[in-house]
Amino acid sequence: MILTQLLLGTLRAPQNITGPEETLRRLFDVFAPSPAGDTALENAIAKVIDIYTDDPSVGSPFGTGNQTFGLNPEYKRYASILGDIMRNCERRLFARKMNEAGVPMYGYQFSDPDAVKVVPSEFRISFGTANAAPGSLGVPHTSEIEYVFGNLEVENDVMPDSAKELSTVMMDYWIAFTNGMNPNDGKGLERSEWGVYTVHRPVMMQLKGGDTKMIADTAREEGIAYLNRHAIVFNR
Repeated sequence: MILTQLLLGTLRAPQNITGPEETLRRLFDVFAPSPAGDTALENAIAKVIDIYTDDPSVGSPFGTGNQTFGLNPEYKRYASILGDIMRNCERRLFARKMNEAGVPMYGYQFSDPDAVKVVPSEFRISFGTANAAPGSLGVPHTSEIEYVFGNLEVENDVMPDSAKELSTVMMDYWIAFTNGMNPNDGKGLERSEWGVYTVHRPVMMQLKGGDTKMIADTAREEGIAYLNRHAIVFNR
């Protein structure tokens, strides 16, 4: 079982970023020194910035349209690039290589918007995002853990029934997978069939309250493919 959250780069994206030149400089600082050399790293980052459009409707937090949360639109491009480099590139490559080796893989994308309520404040503080612009973090890294353990108690708030049902469904999937290496044991709540991830049919389970279903794992294919071809440049 291999995971991704809908938004992996937002916790580490600077909310005061102003443009592509700053994106290049900041990403260079994150990944330098490169085994391929400084020039190769700078050129690769410039190419990635060119591939990842500055159109906020396709940036991270994904699925938020042209909303920029009062921030420069560059924030959404930076968060998208960083999230793919730090997680999605390796996850997608690993899933496809494991499938080629004959190992059944089950992928998921956790994207329940109510999960923001259960992210501990100390976690946000550790990333320097305690005062992040409302809505700008989306569904951040690790937020599904509370759902897996059924821990949806929220101080001064109440989680909706859709989140509680999703939590139960996730526990059923995880228990089934732990017991038989297959999340589809037919026990517990009635739930969607979780399809196997393959090279020719790269799909994953979207875990979202009221809309849990199989979706394609093909978003940002050009950018992720480029990053995987140049993995060594980014110290990966």
